[in-house]
Amino acid sequence: MCASRLNLLYRRRGMKKKMISILSVLCLFLGLFATGCGKQSHDGDILVYYLNLDGTSIEEGYFHVEDANDRQGVDLYLYALAKGPEADDITKTIPDSVKVLDYHVNDYFLFLNFSSEYNDIPKEEEVLIRAAIVRTLTQIPDVMYVSFQVEGETLTDARGDAIGPMSAENFVENPDAAINTSHHTDLTLYYASKDGNTLVPEVQSVYYSSNESLEKLIVKKLIQGPKDSDLMQTIPSSTNIITVSMMDGVCYVNLDSNFLNQNQEISEEAVLYSIVDSLTELEVVKKVQLSINGDTSGKVRYIYDLSEMYERNESLIEIPVSTEEETQE
Repeated sequence: MCASRLNLLYRRRGMKKKMISILSVLCLFLGLFATGCGKQSHDGDILVYYLNLDGTSIEEGYFHVEDANDRQGVDLYLYALAKGPEADDITKTIPDSVKVLDYHVNDYFLFLNFSSEYNDIPKEEEVLIRAAIVRTLTQIPDVMYVSFQVEGETLTDARGDAIGPMSAENFVENPDAAINTSHHTDLTLYYASKDGNTLVPEVQSVYYSSNESLEKLIVKKLIQGPKDSDLMQTIPSSTNIITVSMMDGVCYVNLDSNFLNQNQEISEEAVLYSIVDSLTELEVVKKVQLSINGDTSGKVRYIYDLSEMYERNESLIEIPVSTEEETQE
């Protein structure tokens, strides 16, 4: 009799444990489903990136979904960005004067078309607004990149160059960190000449988040390639940055193996010193060491060892013709 009761008790306990496990898995699934529809707080609010009252930094805020009048997806987030938070210490991201004329989503690309007033936003504030909008909208599962237009024309930077599709990582090094103030600087980057044997400097005016180091920004810009169509990019566009770090005047650049798929029309020396000379434009960088997936046992291509630390080499730099003419005058 006692044995049968014990067996019954054990069976009940086993069933209870199974039920708890099933409920745990179900709760986990429901939690993942909820976050997959956009980051939400425990109250069902959505996470939105707003500006501080001075318009100098970006802050996290939450927006009550119930206040959105049944809006969903992109409509919901755009409404939240324009409506603003309930908190008193942060303000709406999209100014009252700026209107979203229309938008469409195609293959994970969201195209936003703003009214002409968008161009009236001060540049320092605009880059933060753009970052906040991109960080907010890329929470939506169907949106990985956001492209900005003004009255149907692609948004351009201070140099008049088109600003292409942007992801959240364009604005912050650590995706989980808050975006801080923006900075502006001119970077001197070295790309390959037409024959692939020399380097030509190109100055790019950039706005960047204080969360991102200039060293990493330089490597990113080299991967993106030159603005001048007469120059050639030295790092394959498929290359991913693993880490860029500084220690004792040495910049350590760790790239993935796509770096090895180099354009064979560009000399190995030009590829190497495109990176080294661009980074050593910064006073803090004295030497550069490259690695592939953390490994320094290989070569840049055939000759230059990854185990070496390389200093600036100006012998490959070709002075642009316009600069030479100005000097002669």
